[in-house]
Amino acid sequence: MGSYWQPDVLSEIVWHLKKQDLYLFAGAGLSCLAGYPSWKDLLHLFANAYGELPGCDPKINGVMDSLVADGKLNILDHLMALGHPGEDAIVKILRQKFEQEKTSDTHRTLINMPFAGYVTTNYDRSIEAACVGVAGAEEMVNNRWFCFPQHKHAQVKNLDGIYDKRQFILHMHGCLYHAGRLDSENIMLMTCQYCKFYENSVIRKIYDDLFYRPFLILGASLSDIWFMNKLFEARGIHDRDRRNERKLCCVLRPESEKRQIDPSDEEVYGVKFNYFNQKDKNAIKDMVNELKNACEEKTVRVT
Repeated sequence: MGSYWQPDVLSEIVWHLKKQDLYLFAGAGLSCLAGYPSWKDLLHLFANAYGELPGCDPKINGVMDSLVADGKLNILDHLMALGHPGEDAIVKILRQKFEQEKTSDTHRTLINMPFAGYVTTNYDRSIEAACVGVAGAEEMVNNRWFCFPQHKHAQVKNLDGIYDKRQFILHMHGCLYHAGRLDSENIMLMTCQYCKFYENSVIRKIYDDLFYRPFLILGASLSDIWFMNKLFEARGIHDRDRRNERKLCCVLRPESEKRQIDPSDEEVYGVKFNYFNQKDKNAIKDMVNELKNACEEKTVRVT
């Protein structure tokens, strides 16, 4: 197995891990390793369900595949607009795909590494499942587990000062299984929910603080119109007053996404990109194992 990492990026990540100030941001690509669908696959399932329901717009349905593939349509808005049939279709798909709690060896490897916190926009509990039987990690799930939006049956936990806690798990877009219940009440689906979320002053502070801390993004698409857009907006050239405050931000992406990145983006946004061949199905797993092995070495030189 060859090395996937740029040596200087790997050394810097390991250095921050050993300082225990590196945060992991987990996107849908990481959940795919546990057997959950990608966001694009999930959208296609919703699109198919929409096309089969009475009352669907035939004009929209006719171009659904291309719109969903390009990320230009939130099919969930259209399903919700159909009322109970659309809502029932959403819940049915979510239950089919997420009811079983699953994890992977890669999740377990990441949980055993000294990240300062685990942040995700995923609905599933693959990170939590990886904590079972791991000393200290179960305590993190029980007492340092946060979710937004809050489930109506859950005990509300204040997100203020979350980064002062020693390791935590934060679901930024909600979690399907919450407070002993499995449903879609506390996850964000519609555009209006995302807009409200990213205008929330507490949440805005949460992700602003994250974007200026050392963190590693694994399995999140650069075409994400919400989280990734906010990342580049927060660390962009318009925010010159804070440019010197930016810490390490490394994004692991397939080589197919190189076309979305301008060569100057690393300097402009303070983001380092480490690419892998998408045809290599074990790439992310091998990259995480290489990171683990490098972290276990006695000495690491930061270039």
